[in-house]
Amino acid sequence: MPGLTSRKKRPLDRTVETLRDARLIIIATEGSLTEKIYFESFRFTNVQVRVIPSENGKSSPQHVLENAKVYKETFDLGDGDELWLVIDVDRWPAATLSEVAAVTTAKKIGLAVSNPSFELWLALHLDVELPEPVSNEGLITHLRSQLGSYNKHKYDCGAILNGLDRAIERASGLDTSPQHRWPQSVGSRCYKIIQSIRAGRIGPGSA
Repeated sequence: MPGLTSRKKRPLDRTVETLRDARLIIIATEGSLTEKIYFESFRFTNVQVRVIPSENGKSSPQHVLENAKVYKETFDLGDGDELWLVIDVDRWPAATLSEVAAVTTAKKIGLAVSNPSFELWLALHLDVELPEPVSNEGLITHLRSQLGSYNKHKYDCGAILNGLDRAIERASGLDTSPQHRWPQSVGSRCYKIIQSIRAGRIGPGSA
């Protein structure tokens, strides 16, 4: 771990000169690959997106939070950089989510929760109605039907990103209780990360 007087590592891609002063969006995720495939599809000259996936089956919200905290302590995050957690509702009790949400609020880490799962966020990109009732299993079946195939470790992100504006609009429309720290019913706050990436502003996950 770097000392207090040492310069922390800044994980910039020096192969692209214009990225030298790029703003960083760091996203710690519950999944090991699904979210990484999606978020690292974004390419901008003034913003770098880095995904910290879960590893070795350690995907609880507490583990995701710990991954984010370690990254923040290790790398040199500036005033315009942001750190986010991307987690799901479906497998975790409200007490666990509440505990993590309290820490993210205190530490100024962005929290983008999907209810029931990240697959909802992906499904919102598609120009079709969501399956009823909405469940993680139903969403996976829905994505396979609409995309021709879908696997958490391999899917056609390009086809999904064609509906990015649609996904933002639909997700923000579902977000009817912003006073809650995560969607209490079907919804996804992942749209907030995309809005921040696009706007180049300092969002709720400012480091």
